[in-house]
Amino acid sequence: MLLLLLLLLFQCALVAGDAQVLIDSERAFLSALCNSTNLRSYSKSNNLNGACDFTLEPCTWNIVTCVNNRIADMAIIGDVASLQFITGTLPSDFSALDTLNNLVLDSLATTLDLDTLVLPPALQYLALNSLPLSGALNFTRFPSTLIQFFLTGSTVSGGLPANVGLLTSMNYLKIVDVKIGGALPAELFTLPKLFTLIITGTDVTGALPDSMCTPASPTLTTLQLDFNLLTQRPLCLGSAPFAAHCSMQGNYFCVDQAPSDGACQVGAANAVVDQCGVCGGNDVECADCKGTLHGTARYDACDVCSGTQDDVSLCPHDCLGVLFGSCVYDVCDVCCGDAACADCAGKPYGTARYDSCDTCDGFDQFCLDCAGVAGGVSQYDVCDVCGGDGTSCVDCMGFANGAYTYDRCDVCFGENACVDCAGVVDGSAAYDRCEICGGDGSLCGLGVVLYTVGYETTIVAALVVLAVLGTAGVLVMCVLFRRRRRALAVAPR
Repeated sequence: MLLLLLLLLFQCALVAGDAQVLIDSERAFLSALCNSTNLRSYSKSNNLNGACDFTLEPCTWNIVTCVNNRIADMAIIGDVASLQFITGTLPSDFSALDTLNNLVLDSLATTLDLDTLVLPPALQYLALNSLPLSGALNFTRFPSTLIQFFLTGSTVSGGLPANVGLLTSMNYLKIVDVKIGGALPAELFTLPKLFTLIITGTDVTGALPDSMCTPASPTLTTLQLDFNLLTQRPLCLGSAPFAAHCSMQGNYFCVDQAPSDGACQVGAANAVVDQCGVCGGNDVECADCKGTLHGTARYDACDVCSGTQDDVSLCPHDCLGVLFGSCVYDVCDVCCGDAACADCAGKPYGTARYDSCDTCDGFDQFCLDCAGVAGGVSQYDVCDVCGGDGTSCVDCMGFANGAYTYDRCDVCFGENACVDCAGVVDGSAAYDRCEICGGDGSLCGLGVVLYTVGYETTIVAALVVLAVLGTAGVLVMCVLFRRRRRALAVAPR
């Protein structure tokens, strides 16, 4: 309710009238803020009234409120419902805003580093809600003027430190759903003005201090410590000033609600006492060095379980004389040495060395390629050529060292089909009807024509010629027949 009221007041507190002009340090901080986050683009789509638009006076932005030309309040609140987030990294040094009273960072995806956090000296209200935090809480980085501190929905390293006692002006402290561990420090109950303390849904564990029943602030009237990992509570809760408004339900107490709790709501026990008598324990706190519960075995002076040595000076020392040290002499007889005198075979002052194949005492043989290069990639091809491409001995059919060749027509394993009867490649000469290469068909008569049909036909033809023309005709036919045979014998086919 306080947070909501503050935000409403913040939104209503924009200064009317003439624009106010910021000093340079505040303007520089806002510039760094806009450059390290996406606030500039986020503002345009989420109606943040021109945030990060330096053509406008920053005092008109609705993320700040100015008083007398100085920033008094800053609230950067993301719109979770729209699934749009302010991202980036928030500046961790807010010291330039030295008049800042109220700072609200809520529902952001930006990271804030607690280890380097510097807050303004006049800050009174700080809310860090649902944003990624890195580092641990350190209240020496918080001003003593801080009155209210809200931390929700985040994760911090470590626990709540004892230096929380420095926040002497604090009257309202709320830590909810935060991954923070450790025990609650007794200094928390020494804050003189604290009237409300709410720490719920955390990993805070251990026993609550008895001093919480008599807090330094008599006005501490509300105490809520629900759903933590607390294991023990004091027996004086019923008499504490906050008893009427006290709740500690959902912790890991081993004792149910008791009369000593008074009106403080504790609820049923959620833990049991272990065999060591520890509430919520794991049976280790009473185990001896052998693991025996309530056993008597102990470590002696030399850290030996059930040992008998009581004189630590008699315990093992290393070669440097360090008690329980780990230094020993190496192979080079050097205490805590690194065996620098050993060769690759581990022999002190040996001569073995790594060869080019990285083989100890090798001969540069086991990683050489066919070209003699250490670690090379050259290999013999199918033609037994080192580094070859496998083509130098391949015949026209693709067989290594094969017998196939190209004929005169450039045909692999061909029969010179493109050669004419005169032996000319791609020539035009052909046999005529007389079977004469390049002839015109005039050198043969009936006998030659008949000869081309066959010997039997030729004999019949000769008899016909003999009967018709006589002996002279047969002689002419025989001459032509012999010429034809000689032509056939010498002509290429």
